Amino acid sequence: MIKAYFASRIRAERGEAATDEEIAINVERGVRMGRAIRGLFPELDLFIPHEHEAVLYELRKMGKITGNDIVKAYCETVKEKELLIIYLPVSEGTEQEAKAAREACIPIVSFTDLSAWQTREIQRVIKELNIPV
Repeated sequence: MIKAYFASRIRAERGEAATDEEIAINVERGVRMGRAIRGLFPELDLFIPHEHEAVLYELRKMGKITGNDIVKAYCETVKEKELLIIYLPVSEGTEQEAKAAREACIPIVSFTDLSAWQTREIQRVIKELNIPV
């Protein structure tokens, strides 16, 4: 299995000022698209941060962590992976995850939808990794 990380905005452009509704919309969108990628590419052991957002949201509400703390933790998680898959458009947090991947020499592939040519590009990058699955 190829260890991969799925990045997509959660708080988006508004960062810490994002409303609960904006966050919920982005989390649902990220979960849906991340799971679609997971279904299309079973050779990936795909980490989808959006699947864990409910717990992190509660910790943020309690004042235990900040959005920046979460992004820093996710950047450390990215460094443990072999591939970063970004669902566009990006946010500041996604940009930081991409920076972490570049610093760790982890390949990055971005996409906007699941059209045939974009899924072929993801498949091409997976094959280039040449990691036994």
